[in-house]
Amino acid sequence: MSDETILIQPGDPHRSRAESSIRLRVTKGPHVGASWTFAEDATIVLGRQSPSHLKLPLEKAFSREHLCLQIAPPRVQLIDNDSSNGTWVNGVRLVAASLVDGDRFGVGETEIVCEVLDAEQVPLQSEPSVEEHDSAERTRDHSAPTKSAVDFPVTQRQSAQASILQTRIAECETQPSRWRDEASPQQVEANMLAMGVYLLERPISRDRTSTLYMAKDHRTQTPYLMKVFHAGVVCSDEAKQAFFREAAVLTSLDHPRILKTIEFGIEDDQPFLVMESVDPLNLLATTDGQSPERRIVTATWTVSRVLQAIHCAHQQQILHRRIHPSSIFGYREGRHLQIKLGNFEPAIDSQTDDPSSMTHDRSATAPQFYLAPEQLHRSPEQRRDVAAATPAVDLFACGCCLFRFATGKEPDMVFQPEKTHAVLDVATYLPKTLRDVIRQAIDVDPARRFPTAESFAEAIFPFHQRV
Repeated sequence: MSDETILIQPGDPHRSRAESSIRLRVTKGPHVGASWTFAEDATIVLGRQSPSHLKLPLEKAFSREHLCLQIAPPRVQLIDNDSSNGTWVNGVRLVAASLVDGDRFGVGETEIVCEVLDAEQVPLQSEPSVEEHDSAERTRDHSAPTKSAVDFPVTQRQSAQASILQTRIAECETQPSRWRDEASPQQVEANMLAMGVYLLERPISRDRTSTLYMAKDHRTQTPYLMKVFHAGVVCSDEAKQAFFREAAVLTSLDHPRILKTIEFGIEDDQPFLVMESVDPLNLLATTDGQSPERRIVTATWTVSRVLQAIHCAHQQQILHRRIHPSSIFGYREGRHLQIKLGNFEPAIDSQTDDPSSMTHDRSATAPQFYLAPEQLHRSPEQRRDVAAATPAVDLFACGCCLFRFATGKEPDMVFQPEKTHAVLDVATYLPKTLRDVIRQAIDVDPARRFPTAESFAEAIFPFHQRV
């Protein structure tokens, strides 16, 4: 799939790994006082017993391998390992989170603070060797081993082990915390709704299951997009676990055309997703205001970028299922238009594509113009079976988006297919070959559509390629 505008931003080659380190310090619970410092990249499993690298056996709420920490100073990514009791971060239960300096996480009675240390703050201590397992269990003054231990098998790569400089602080030794008791989000901005550390600034869009907000982290003032699902869409423990599993998969999607899911969780029975923020343009207004020639270029170029995102997702066995123009985020990067596909979400509502959600006169709500006929014509049992959906539903939705961008009209292949085709018939400013591409993309029969996102993208490439 061609892409002449993807920009790759390499990391800073001059950054030294010694610039910062990560310290994890237990501030509450039966292991209070324990501390570990990581000077290098490492992947660490924390739990109650082996094979976890960091073991806190006195905290009974911990699972054997409770959570994983992917450490790349000054960043830490936390991932809950489908634990029995879950993991909370800053008071909110999360399954994946990006930790910053001062964040607190834990389970049961145990609270752990993540601290980013500058190079001069890192304690000087010889690193434990592979042969000397007990050297990683001793206090900083080399007294007797403590209850908190780090146990690495000899066969494991040394990256995790060698990065741990300090494994325990003596119980009687006081350590000043870099964490400040900050004001709550309600105290920071009294009139804003808040979820965890995020302030919900204003809603962008709503549907029957969720609201998308512009939000920000009140500690760092970093902007984010935050999708908050309505209370009640996840009721049972099984549904919550399914949400966590699917949301964890979404965090693995990493592509320049996909709006990155950063973390997710649930607060007061309301699941939420936190995504990177862009300053979105009104794509429909942009294309509708263009000349026919320019509209063709913009429409095909935009959908080709969406197809790149879908191609990546489908390769990882992930379906979007609800693509429509409001899921496509256009933004400016300098003078250039850029595209990211957002609104990936776990399938938490079995009635999302139920025809009963339409209005009384059978006219569809705007997002449902983009649902494939097979999504709406399934039985209730099939609608509850998310696995029954296929990549064809995403490709159909991309075809509908191309129809909308190119013609300025909403498609309706479910109830008014003849009218939809008539719009293409009179759109003589569109090349016949492009109209044929659109007809194939929105065919009611999945077998007659483009088989892959790649083949669809190649079909529309000639209409936006640079001469």
